[in-house]
Amino acid sequence: MRILTVQLVTVGNMGYNMRIGCRRYATKLKIIILCENLIKWCHLIWPLADSHV
Repeated sequence: MRILTVQLVTVGNMGYNMRIGCRRYATKLKIIILCENLIKWCHLIWPLADSHV
């Protein structure tokens, strides 16, 4: 019985760590997407700014 509870706890911990990892990965992805969007906007805006000068 004791081995079973230990196994359940380890599986639970693994699941918890994976959830945290996924969350961190998701925030990283969001940051990357934000950066890519910023770069796209810069590419759109810079030519306009240059043409006005």
